[in-house]
Amino acid sequence: MSDSSLPVPISAANNPGAMLERVKGLAGQPAVQKSLPLLGIAAAILIAFLAWTSFAKGPQRDLFSGVSDSDKAAVADTLKASNIAYTLDRSTGALTVSDGDYYKAKMLLAQAGLPKSAPDRDSVMASLPMGASRAVEGERLRDARETDLARTIEAIDAVQAAKVHIAAEQQSVFVRDEAPASASVMLTLRQGHALSDGQTQAIVNLVASSVPGLSPDNVSVVDQAGHLLSRKGGEGGADKQLDMQNQVEQRYIDAISKILTPIVGAEGFTTEVHADLDFAETQATRESFPKDQAAIAAEKGQWSNDGANGGTPPAGGIPGAIANQAPSAAQVSTQPNQTLNPAIPATPGAPQAGAAANATQGKTSEQYDRTFQLGHEVSVTRNPIGTVKRLSVAVALKQGAKPRGVAEMAQIEQLVKRAVGFDQNRGDQVDAT
Repeated sequence: MSDSSLPVPISAANNPGAMLERVKGLAGQPAVQKSLPLLGIAAAILIAFLAWTSFAKGPQRDLFSGVSDSDKAAVADTLKASNIAYTLDRSTGALTVSDGDYYKAKMLLAQAGLPKSAPDRDSVMASLPMGASRAVEGERLRDARETDLARTIEAIDAVQAAKVHIAAEQQSVFVRDEAPASASVMLTLRQGHALSDGQTQAIVNLVASSVPGLSPDNVSVVDQAGHLLSRKGGEGGADKQLDMQNQVEQRYIDAISKILTPIVGAEGFTTEVHADLDFAETQATRESFPKDQAAIAAEKGQWSNDGANGGTPPAGGIPGAIANQAPSAAQVSTQPNQTLNPAIPATPGAPQAGAAANATQGKTSEQYDRTFQLGHEVSVTRNPIGTVKRLSVAVALKQGAKPRGVAEMAQIEQLVKRAVGFDQNRGDQVDAT
């Protein structure tokens, strides 16, 4: 046994040279020399693991995909200001953060109102999972269509954000009665903006035209205050009348303002107008037939005259009977002691007995079917809805340092009457003080 295997004295443990000799002796043993390559590999793996854990990032998660570039820039600025590390993927352009900061970044961006726009349809279509079922694929396609419609509606100036929901069943040959498709649109309007009836109807028609089998009557539009903007059929009749009355009154207020502003200034008066409108829908129809404008429209018939046969009566009786034959000529013979009556000469101008008999036998018949066309006039009168029945105008002028005279007030009152179209016959009232 060599001397290196001997135990080192306690005094040698404090000597660095003795310790080094001890290590060299241990490394020179055959068993240790055989295990040195394995020890080197283990040490290299340990060093690589420590380096990777020190410099490698944790698992990353996508914040948003498919948002616009302006929203990406705003999201990046917000994350940078909050000291949240993010990574921008060069191939897809997606923003990712670490798994530990994911929910913190989500809440922070939601508080800032980001992203402002919904993802586009292409990104939704690209994110469809491979091997998904038909039901899942159909729902994702519907989500893509709703997203695309929302992005289109947000292009309107008064709309800040939009959300579209489509309720449509999958078409199937095994279903006899299918429920009609319907849709609802939730709008977030910009502050100080409002949608007109024409813009609301345009949104309804846009959604109905984009979904097969969807009728405009089945589309509902609601704003962020919960007001139903789309009215169906007779719904909202009172609201329409109130809107019409407000529009008429505002028109008169604008006319008065244009007249009085150059005279007393924009802050020198206050005016209120109340218009009583007639919303009754009346329609009258009148039809007249003049007596002196009758004319024959159609005529059909015939006439006959029995006397046109030269006095010969028409044939009659039973065909083939002896009674229908004319009698033979009478034979006149002179007998002894018999007296003949002389013939009476005909008087000029007197009708013959045979002619009179034939005339009495002559007969005229007439059969006609006539249709008369009478002149007629149809007049339809329909009164317009929303005509002004009565107008009440009140104008209060701001008193200055010098009170206005009676003539000046009368002139202002006349100007106001002319501006609103004052009609005394319908009971209009105009007061200026």
